[in-house]
Amino acid sequence: MIDPEAFGLVALATICIGFFETLTGIGVDRYLISQTDLNDQSMNSTWTLNIVLKMGVTIVLVVFSPLIADYFNEQNLQLIITVVAINGFFAAFNNIGLVRLQKNLEFKKITYLGLVVKLLSTTVTLVFAYFSPDHWALIAGGMVSVWLYMIGSYVVCPYRPVLNFAFDKKL
Repeated sequence: MIDPEAFGLVALATICIGFFETLTGIGVDRYLISQTDLNDQSMNSTWTLNIVLKMGVTIVLVVFSPLIADYFNEQNLQLIITVVAINGFFAAFNNIGLVRLQKNLEFKKITYLGLVVKLLSTTVTLVFAYFSPDHWALIAGGMVSVWLYMIGSYVVCPYRPVLNFAFDKKL
């Protein structure tokens, strides 16, 4: 059984990370969905912007993680924030082509992907919790979730984004 303190540590790290990630939650996916012409250039520049923003947030979190840990007087928090933030960075690499599926109201593949990711990440969390009932079990499940969703997004969607730094002003 995972100690309630482990849930508290992970929740605290998630709150800190969520605060900074709010800054990147500018709704670029919604911007793409609202476009009448969803072209590759827009999708690629949006994907690139997501990566750049997520990289910035990750760097800020890693740099300030010692201060955050000191503020909450919790030494383990620095490593937890660092690991979760770096892992979260990879979520920016999810296939932006999923937006095209959403725009076309093709939710079946996205729903299946989400279900598979939830089932597998929950299984990993439970296995880790059985052998190591601490905060790392929760973090392992979160890591598996990010990586499976990222990989799965390329399996269910044939679109292949490329870096494009030509950002639309509206974006």
